[in-house]
Amino acid sequence: MSALSILFLASCSTWMSQAQTEFKRVAEANVTLPCHHRLHLLEPTSLDIEWLLKDSDAEPKVVITYAGGNIYNDFTEKQKGRFSFASNYLTGDASLEISLLQPSDAGQYTCKVKNAGQYEWTHITLKVLEKPSKPKCWKEGQMSEGKEISLQCNSVSGTTPIMYNWQRIDEEGKTGSLPPMAHINLSNPAQIFMKNLTWMATGLYQCIASNEAGEESCVVEVTVQHAQNFGIVAGAACGVIGGLSLVFLVVWLTIKRKEKKKYEEEEAPNEIREDAEAPKARLVKPGSLLLAPGVHTLVPPQQDQL
Repeated sequence: MSALSILFLASCSTWMSQAQTEFKRVAEANVTLPCHHRLHLLEPTSLDIEWLLKDSDAEPKVVITYAGGNIYNDFTEKQKGRFSFASNYLTGDASLEISLLQPSDAGQYTCKVKNAGQYEWTHITLKVLEKPSKPKCWKEGQMSEGKEISLQCNSVSGTTPIMYNWQRIDEEGKTGSLPPMAHINLSNPAQIFMKNLTWMATGLYQCIASNEAGEESCVVEVTVQHAQNFGIVAGAACGVIGGLSLVFLVVWLTIKRKEKKKYEEEEAPNEIREDAEAPKARLVKPGSLLLAPGVHTLVPPQQDQL
């Protein structure tokens, strides 16, 4: 490099700053934040490079530094192994490479290059986008003709705003428009209402949650019962319950009847019949013949001894 060129650079203003740029990247992707400078032309041994990150904290934090011929870093546990210089920083490219982006990597990055009293600054805002999480679909209401139901879905995480879109899936697996009785809740597009249900509403419904980073979906099935069939099913259920109750009652009465009969048989020998007559007493005159019961022989009375 000629002395004239060095003299020209030294005569420039003490600092140069580039307009701030913005990068948007999806989580788990890689990104290179550019930082190009000309200060390596002055004095290579005094070149100093510093990358700083300002996130939600008030003060910027040093991420990686080159000074005095060595590289220093102050990585957090989440940054270790993912932050490094992307190219040959000694030849004017001090770009920062970040691999496997995480939401915590988002923030304002500043590349500060210093050499021989000269400064160059590069400001970059990095936004890390997360696609919606797998949404959950569910239905509420009575699935019978003439009734009203609602279909809802919700994605619990992802970069806002998250947009919701409902579609119907036909028998061939193709998506199409919603049936005429379906209406989107304008204040909450993740919810649709269906009034005065008919059998035409039966089918699969898909909810798609999307944002700048991507999309995820879920499916819910709607089966509309005919009013007559619903009554038949309900009547059959009541009939089965009634029949089981009757069988239980008959069994219970039979058991009780047997227990009562057994009790009466055990107590019968101990009872005295109130209508039975007491045996009558027989008077025997002196000197009369005594006839023993069941004996037909006359027994003469004994003579008194003189």
